[in-house]
Amino acid sequence: MERQKAVATDLKDRDVIALVETPKGFSIGLFRVRRGKLLGAETFVPRGTEGADSGEVMKEFLRHYYDTAAVVPGELLLSHMPVEKEFLEKWLQQKRGNKKIHLKVPLRGEKKALLELVKKNTLFQAQHDQADSREKELSLEELAALLELPEPPQRIEGYDISHLAGRGTVGSMVVFVGGKPWKEGYRRFKVRTAGPADDYAALAEVLERRFNNSKPLPALILIDGGRGQLSVTCSILEKKGLGHLPVIALAEEREQIFLPQRKAPLDLPDSHPALQLLQQVRDEAHRFALSLSRNLVKKSSFSSFLESVPGIGPVRRKALLEHFGGLEALRKASLEEIKSVRAVDSATAERLYRELQEINSRGGDFFDRGSKD
Repeated sequence: MERQKAVATDLKDRDVIALVETPKGFSIGLFRVRRGKLLGAETFVPRGTEGADSGEVMKEFLRHYYDTAAVVPGELLLSHMPVEKEFLEKWLQQKRGNKKIHLKVPLRGEKKALLELVKKNTLFQAQHDQADSREKELSLEELAALLELPEPPQRIEGYDISHLAGRGTVGSMVVFVGGKPWKEGYRRFKVRTAGPADDYAALAEVLERRFNNSKPLPALILIDGGRGQLSVTCSILEKKGLGHLPVIALAEEREQIFLPQRKAPLDLPDSHPALQLLQQVRDEAHRFALSLSRNLVKKSSFSSFLESVPGIGPVRRKALLEHFGGLEALRKASLEEIKSVRAVDSATAERLYRELQEINSRGGDFFDRGSKD
């Protein structure tokens, strides 16, 4: 639905919440309506609701959702009345600063039509999620058959190494559970010991650190790279006593799959569901690593530039970093804005401002600083 779309004529603030029963339990849809306009829609799929009572599910949802919600509106339109309604109303009123709140199950008119709209939206989302889950299941089954695994790999870990021209080297670990990203399991590693642009050493360091704490173990490890990266990974796993773990590498250039005991790589058609799943894991690992690498390089560039300005030591450098966040924001700052940073005195602020003006006259290139770099 369009954001900011008018969905009610009375211009009141309310949340509209509907339970929809599916074969796997309940899905819950919520519309946030403010002054008669739809400002947001969300869908929730709570676990363990198969066969549960609808009133109990509604109670638990309201209790958990509004415990941390920033706003509790004065009216909740519900598809099912929760159990312990009076208790919930008193609790919600306290959340609103002791202002009244009304819990209603509309039976007719505009409010009933709005609730039906939430139901339809929630049912559509639930059906879409179920279809997507089945598609992921099929992809995992195809992957298991392709790699001769005993069962579909429910936990896949993807690894990538990223740097920008040898600077800001980092490693990433992403986790897919049931074929879907599980971001709570993601990890990023600042590479400490590997030399610049030594991807093999960086990968070895990341895997060493990951498998020092080996629980939980993945059902499949995917490395972004080719035969060399695969060899490094197998060596580390053997060293850790984890040589039994399935591991493959996916090379981006020709999308070839490398396996430890197979000389020739696997070439799959672009439409193969197993390849598409592996590409999704690999691309997510690459994205996750690259974002940290860029941030590290930006911070490093900021620190290097500030270190070259007389009068700016660690304390002032930290204060400027916290205040401006990066070089681009600092480059656009006025002299007054720089002076507003408490740790920076007027003379240092003016000196820094002159340096920035010089950089701006060169087109904003922070790295072309001659002997000062």
